[in-house]
Amino acid sequence: MSTGQQRYSLQEPSSDSPANDNPFELSPQPDRREMEVEYKNAPEDIRYMVRVLPWSTIAELLITAPGFVLGATAPAILIFLASEHYILGLGLLLAAVLFAARLLWQTLQFFRKIPVKPGRIRLRITPEFIETEHPEYRSRQAWTYLKSVQRVSGAIILIRPLNRAYIVPDRDFDSPHTAELFYQTALAYHAAAVNQPDGDLAHDVEAFLPDWSHRARRTTSYQNTIGEWAHAMNPGATSLRSSWLGHFTTMLVAVLMNLILAVIAYGTHWQAGAPLEFSPWLGFFALAMATVSAVILTFRAVLKLREFTNRWRVPKTLLEPRSIGISPPGMVVRNRLMVLAIRWPALAQITHNADAIYVSDVLPSIAFIIPKAAFADPTAAESFAEEMLTWYTSAIETSNLGIDAELIEAEVVDGDNPYRSPQS
Repeated sequence: MSTGQQRYSLQEPSSDSPANDNPFELSPQPDRREMEVEYKNAPEDIRYMVRVLPWSTIAELLITAPGFVLGATAPAILIFLASEHYILGLGLLLAAVLFAARLLWQTLQFFRKIPVKPGRIRLRITPEFIETEHPEYRSRQAWTYLKSVQRVSGAIILIRPLNRAYIVPDRDFDSPHTAELFYQTALAYHAAAVNQPDGDLAHDVEAFLPDWSHRARRTTSYQNTIGEWAHAMNPGATSLRSSWLGHFTTMLVAVLMNLILAVIAYGTHWQAGAPLEFSPWLGFFALAMATVSAVILTFRAVLKLREFTNRWRVPKTLLEPRSIGISPPGMVVRNRLMVLAIRWPALAQITHNADAIYVSDVLPSIAFIIPKAAFADPTAAESFAEEMLTWYTSAIETSNLGIDAELIEAEVVDGDNPYRSPQS
């Protein structure tokens, strides 16, 4: 970073200044250009994020997984309850409720603690963009990339797409006044960015990014579609995508399988002289196979319905054209709203299929989708994916052995950096 840049000073309101209803309002000094804080997240900091999420979002997160289970088993349960096999219906209902309750409990635990990457984060805000620096990643984002800037008791929250956020605890500021000043500045910058052109992210960005990020071995450019992200927002997102005809076929087959289950359930009796002359064991086997098939196919149909509704939930910022470069240490992603250089150990998973390469973050949740259609041919796409996986696997193994600890430490910003945290 250049030592000649202007920065924000943290000054108390002067007693000679005009009266102001807001003691934390920024004074119009031309040299006040930026602010910075250095903080460290704890797993429990997710509680701050929960406080700012709309109740509709929280409810959706809580009931989605249990809803999939109950929705997939509901037709079979109703069929059994309406037949002489109501005992099977009660048993299936009990099993579904218990499994849904377990998923709900796991989600509630996620709201109490989430995985976080060890290490301190330096977050810097300017009128043009937000910068974050961590031993394993560095990013710069335009203010328009953020959804909102929120304040709760104990933390400042900069909310990003897909319910991700920077959570800056008040404990990392030297006083409540400093924390409030930081929040007011971020809020003003975000509000101003709505009606202004996006900031110049390219300014001095090469000097900001780590040295390893300048040596990409493979690069490609792509643009995601609404359909790709709608699919990725579902469980089992790394499965192959379906066409509209595939969606319709999945739902039709699910309906037909439940009709077959109904025929078997209503027509199969354990007594002699039943309409369907099944032996008890053959009848039980047919009923069991039809039940399993109906539940699985109904689950797939529910996922397709969810994927359809996801199309209205995809943020426009995820549809911006972008480029990605990969090398043995990590990957660099760029578009007009953001640039990110991240080392492989900071990622949770990389998988691929015939459609795309999926990169998951620490949560874990899919953060990047690289469509294989972006490559010149299938061979180039497979080569890119295999090399990416090879470097990722090697970096994870090295990280687990502790061999790259020295390299990670070397990426930490020098303590003599002229930009100081507000707590200093």
